[in-house]
Amino acid sequence: MANMKDFLTMYYNRLIFREMSYEQFLQFCGYIKDKKATDNQKIWAEELLVKDPATGEFVPDPSLTTVFKRKDLPDPADPTEGLSDDEWLKLFLAFQRAFQSMDSAKKDFQYNDKAKKFFEEYFGTNPTTGLQNLFQHIKIKPTVESRIYKAPTPPSPATVPGTLYAFLENYRHILKSRFSGGYYSITTDDFSYDDLLKGLKEGKYNNKTSFREKLEAVAGYIEGYKSDLVTAGIPASDIPNLSDYQDWYDDNNVHPFRLDQFKHEYTVLLNKLRNESKIREVFENHDKGKISGPLNKALKSQSYDDPNSDDYVQPKREDELTLTEQVGKWWSDTYSDCFEKYTKLEPDRKFFSTEAKIICKHLQKGLKKTDGLDGVLGKIGDVKKKLTAARELKSKKHLDWFEKTLNALKNDPKLDKVWAGALKNGTHMKALVKEIIIRAVKEGKKDEAKTAMELISVLHYDYTTSKIMETLGKENLTVFSDKGLSWNKNEGMKLVTAALDKGIKAAFMTLGYGVTIVGNAYKLSNSKIKKYSGKNKNFKNEHDRYLQDQATKKTSLENLLTAERAQETTTQTRVSSIQGTRTYDVAKADLEAERDTLRSGADAEQNNLQTLKEDFIKIIYDGAAGTYRVTDPEVGLISTFLNQLDADGAGTGSVTVPTLPTTPTITIPAGTPGLTPGTYDLGFLMNQILLQKDAVNAAITDRNNKQAELDDLVNGTELLAQLRDQITRHADEVANWDNNHMDEIEELALYWNRLETGRNTKMGPMYNWFRFLSKKKAQKNFDGRVAGIISAYNQNHSIAA
Repeated sequence: MANMKDFLTMYYNRLIFREMSYEQFLQFCGYIKDKKATDNQKIWAEELLVKDPATGEFVPDPSLTTVFKRKDLPDPADPTEGLSDDEWLKLFLAFQRAFQSMDSAKKDFQYNDKAKKFFEEYFGTNPTTGLQNLFQHIKIKPTVESRIYKAPTPPSPATVPGTLYAFLENYRHILKSRFSGGYYSITTDDFSYDDLLKGLKEGKYNNKTSFREKLEAVAGYIEGYKSDLVTAGIPASDIPNLSDYQDWYDDNNVHPFRLDQFKHEYTVLLNKLRNESKIREVFENHDKGKISGPLNKALKSQSYDDPNSDDYVQPKREDELTLTEQVGKWWSDTYSDCFEKYTKLEPDRKFFSTEAKIICKHLQKGLKKTDGLDGVLGKIGDVKKKLTAARELKSKKHLDWFEKTLNALKNDPKLDKVWAGALKNGTHMKALVKEIIIRAVKEGKKDEAKTAMELISVLHYDYTTSKIMETLGKENLTVFSDKGLSWNKNEGMKLVTAALDKGIKAAFMTLGYGVTIVGNAYKLSNSKIKKYSGKNKNFKNEHDRYLQDQATKKTSLENLLTAERAQETTTQTRVSSIQGTRTYDVAKADLEAERDTLRSGADAEQNNLQTLKEDFIKIIYDGAAGTYRVTDPEVGLISTFLNQLDADGAGTGSVTVPTLPTTPTITIPAGTPGLTPGTYDLGFLMNQILLQKDAVNAAITDRNNKQAELDDLVNGTELLAQLRDQITRHADEVANWDNNHMDEIEELALYWNRLETGRNTKMGPMYNWFRFLSKKKAQKNFDGRVAGIISAYNQNHSIAA
């Protein structure tokens, strides 16, 4: 069975999840299938969708096979998820106590119609019907009530003696000041001593929670400060006995009929708190989080309706386009996917980084190539919104890092010139990329850096498209197609002359592109990182420091592995010496039995010591007369001796028998109660006690040693299993250290160089010119070759020292 908190958590999580609209839920299921879900959405799926116990796969909804099946609300009668009778009572009382608290604060929500109606519907007496509602105030026990206040019967005195009311009235002069301060602070500016007496008289402790708390505080004060009250002048016989005040109310006494009614009504109550925020904002101020806590936590964790949250689920709506719109969309997609490269003389650029490809698709729309890196930063906000809407959250995180890093570099005074010329000068570009690599390795953002460098590499070339080319692309040439020329009066001729002008423009643009490409090849040379030296010495220093840090980490792990293996040997030796040829279970049982025997022996020796000490004290102290049989100085010496024995477990090594100055012996006459008559040598008796103390110490030492041996066997055996698992993992980590800890600075530098390979000619595996190969197909084919291309490049290239 579930406890109340877990049940409410399940209920509200499932309730809120089931409220997701179909279009949102369809999208959510798509996120799960396509592995585009956020961490929170993955949690929703694991906890709130039905899984096949045999396969571990999510079960399709039989009525809507396009989506997964959501879990039903928890069944209170279910043996796993449901509530026991005790938990039902807890839930009932949580509501009842919240309503009781609300009753004391009705003025606070008197103008909140929904909260007021909710309260009146479920608590106290229905104002319309006069019938009792489901929840009521818990009343004080009748037997207790008669001890608090009794109305006097004339000609009786004004107060009935023996009641709490009479006590408070009679000793007002003492109690009034005591109740107004300190820890209890029973009376305040808003609640006077007279208010207390009046409330007792009117029985407010039965229908006002705040007054009940005051009454319990009064009883607690009187019980806790009885002696102080007597000192203040109140006779002890007049102080009422209130020791049972914590049991005056039987809070758990709920009639079975009410509990049964609640079991039918609880969903209505829970759902109203979920659906009515006006009710919830009042109720949660009074239930101490017992019910509203799980509800608010569920609301916070499922922000699928919040467009500003990464967990937002965009409704998946069907496109409702006309035929013309559908054809237009098809042509637009086909043009951009297959033919655009010819009109712009730009081949399809294939991407190593999926995130860079996705970002670039959004970033290049509306970005003027001549705007530079400042123009890129200005567009990032819009691009992030588009990525969020498209659920490309990993790409958004990469773009966040790209933006943060570029802003930091832009604001670095030492990089002013580098920033300004980065996209049109290869040397400056290389300096900027080095800074990005250094930051990425420090922050552990290697993947983000690869995305950032690929974005820069693409922008790098595009930026240098000449402004002349941009102007040519916009200018309408009218050499032959001028409207003022006579041959353009004929419509057919207009088509011919316009075509001639387009041909001239195409020729000029082709020539312009040629000039631009040659210029770019020159300007952007020297962009590759060829060595760890040169003008940017910090790059070499950073690389040296990085390699040293990696070597230190590897050495540290190797030292840890050596220490673990030594610990394994030591632990195994100790365990083997204890266990011997026995099995672990047999050895453990044997040691436990031996320890128990030694424990009994130590207890017996301790009892013997106690008997010797008690007999010794009877000899030196005459209990009947109340006097010692030795002198005062001897009492002091003997007391010190006995105290040292109690405080020191080291035995004769640190405790010695004192020499008594005048009474080495005591004679006990016949007839002395509890003692055998005779002459007792006190020095001898103290030596016997000391020897028995040594026997006790030896027995305790043997018992402790056996317990330590048992602990070593149990803990050592458990530790060995953990230690061997650690050793296996650490040994594997050491063996594969070099493979798993590549030189990240070198790796990123080579990655940049690979991105820049073939840039000037737009040829090579990263560029697609084939008309029959669309962008999507080209990228898909490229994705399968990425690892091999990078590996081959890294094997054939390195960054020279």
